[in-house]
Amino acid sequence: MRMTFPRIVISEIGLQLFAGLLAATVLVTASSTCDGSKRPEGGGSLTTVEGARGQAVGGLAGTVTVGGKLSNLGVGKRVVLQNNGTNPLALSANGTYSFSVPVNTSYSITVRTQPTAQTCIVMNGSGAVGTSNITNILVTCSNNDAPLMLFTDFISGPTSGGEGGKGAYLSVIGKNFGNFSDWGSTSHLYIGGCEVANYRFLQPLLGGTNSKAANLMGLHVLGVQVGPLCGAAANGTALKIDMTVNGVRPSNATDASGNYVSLLTKYDGTADSLTWMVQPGSIYFVDIVNGGDANDGSFSHPYQHVQSSDGFSGALRKARGDTAKDGTPPGTYVVVRGGDYKYAGDGYFVANLFRIGGTAPTGARNRGPICITSYPGAAGANLPELASFYPTASTGHDAGGGGFIANDNARATTANPYDGSAPYAKWFAWSRIFISSSQYGARDAAPINLDSSCDYCRVINTELTWPWKSNAANITNAAGIAGNGYHMVIAANYIHDIGGVVADNQNHGIYLDGSTHSARDVVVAFNTIRNLTAGNGIQTYDSQSDETLQKISVHHNWVENANKHGLNQGNMTDSAVWYDNIVLYSGEAGIRIVGAATTANNNIRVYNNVIYGWDRLGNGRRYGYYDDGGTSGKTVDVRNNIFMLPFGSPYNHSGDFVAIDVGQDTFRNNQYYDANGRHRSKASEDATGTYGDPKFANAGTDFSLLNGSECINSGSAPLGPRPYGFSANPAPQGTGHDRGAYDR
Repeated sequence: MRMTFPRIVISEIGLQLFAGLLAATVLVTASSTCDGSKRPEGGGSLTTVEGARGQAVGGLAGTVTVGGKLSNLGVGKRVVLQNNGTNPLALSANGTYSFSVPVNTSYSITVRTQPTAQTCIVMNGSGAVGTSNITNILVTCSNNDAPLMLFTDFISGPTSGGEGGKGAYLSVIGKNFGNFSDWGSTSHLYIGGCEVANYRFLQPLLGGTNSKAANLMGLHVLGVQVGPLCGAAANGTALKIDMTVNGVRPSNATDASGNYVSLLTKYDGTADSLTWMVQPGSIYFVDIVNGGDANDGSFSHPYQHVQSSDGFSGALRKARGDTAKDGTPPGTYVVVRGGDYKYAGDGYFVANLFRIGGTAPTGARNRGPICITSYPGAAGANLPELASFYPTASTGHDAGGGGFIANDNARATTANPYDGSAPYAKWFAWSRIFISSSQYGARDAAPINLDSSCDYCRVINTELTWPWKSNAANITNAAGIAGNGYHMVIAANYIHDIGGVVADNQNHGIYLDGSTHSARDVVVAFNTIRNLTAGNGIQTYDSQSDETLQKISVHHNWVENANKHGLNQGNMTDSAVWYDNIVLYSGEAGIRIVGAATTANNNIRVYNNVIYGWDRLGNGRRYGYYDDGGTSGKTVDVRNNIFMLPFGSPYNHSGDFVAIDVGQDTFRNNQYYDANGRHRSKASEDATGTYGDPKFANAGTDFSLLNGSECINSGSAPLGPRPYGFSANPAPQGTGHDRGAYDR
């Protein structure tokens, strides 16, 4: 008997759906696991059914696929990724992966489910679709207790000379570094595959528990002497910095060359790799008690001063003309023994860097940064010394009294004779020193005054303060760290008790400005700034340069008790990101935006900050977020922040959450709460925001989120970088970014 069947018509859409479902079952290929064992081809895992459905439907509209490489996933573990909040993709082996879901206009790859006892982070996870497949999305996993290297103080130095002929000292800032007694036995630091010569200390950052940002993140600093590095390291080659802590390697993401990436994230989302370059140069020692400026500056015959009063002797010596080479050359490494240095060099500063400057490190003689740090103590002792500077002002109270000062305007346009390029004073690095500017200091007497065009300068793990007396000269337009330059880093400093004229409110914590040039491509991160009696916590502002401030990245800072605004973006700032900062008890606004200089929508982004208490001075017209200057008709993006007023006076009379006098601002997914009940609803500008208690762990001291907080997973993907939350854990941890600075 002949059988007949109904005719089946398969539409084009049906074929595409079937193809999408079939593609979703393709195994992800991996060549090896994190322990080096080989897996057969196709040793990955299947996507979920939900993912298959999403991929099939998504395939109708798009033109490209997205993917990359998974690394360091533990054996037997499983991580689930997602694209644009959907399309889960489960992976159980290292190697290449891809979402078979074509995307249309954009993609955002995040971790949906973390592996057991590991945390995976995504690099290059979002962007716009071009005409080619996306293949550079890196997913790196690590054990939850793995060490994390945030950054180093210096990036180059000599591997010979100095104490014991073993070269420069290096500090590595990070967390989960174990115990000092383990270093050299079960824990090791390597540069270029060779272990460093010796270990000097493992200590909290300067300021200890008062340095809130570092303390809450659990940061420590490991001090070592680099040594000869197997005797085979070539000058001028960037060498990978690596470590094992009791057998566990760092959790940092890696670059295309396998180098670990720092957490000093720039405006564009990139970060420098953690490397060290062998750079020949002199190592000078300074000892206020046992030194003499007629000595040769060796470990056994140190100088007495960093700089003499005339500027022509000591460790940092000025050249006698703009083209002369008779001063301290580039590549010099200055090590200051512990003690109180109560004196003043040239111009009543610790050191006036007039006609002194470094260059880019190349490995050649008379090249490289000039580095200044305290002596790290004897090998194996864990007893680092601290050089404390107390510069004196002139008797007329009208000059000096500060720490280090870089170029004046003339030297900002004068070529350094060693590399033939302006500015003169550039490529300086300061680490682990204490400076208290004089209470009679003049306006240029900042503890560290980058002044004009201190390009490629780094200020890392210093403690800076500036007391002031009411009968002293007016301190205005200054800060704990002030000035400008291209490609600068200001990180992990403890800046506190900065005085000044209250009526002027112009002596700040950190002040990025302009003179000959403006600050550009600057990272300000992991600093603690507390108790400013006459200024803002962190400020950008320029009234002198023809340039605008550009590509400023301000993240993971703790700003407390600023007399004026906590964060203040002032005039002539074109592009900046302000994120993962905690700002407490501001005298006026928590964050203020002003300055019609931005040239494109969303060049200014404010996201994932905690603004806790504002308008402390009680004038009633300062707000959590205040745009009072306009942005050239361009949009400022404000999202995922928490604005909270604590209970009691003076905050029961504070201004509202948000005020926009002039400007266009887009608000998304912010949290608002007034513990006094005076302001009872979210900002009207924020359609996706929420009013309610964010449920901090301990408001005022710990702003992590408790279980049940509606801020968890309720943020939206920021338009700027955010690879880590305030605790230095990868973000996002869950199905989406949290509101506020932490992510869990």
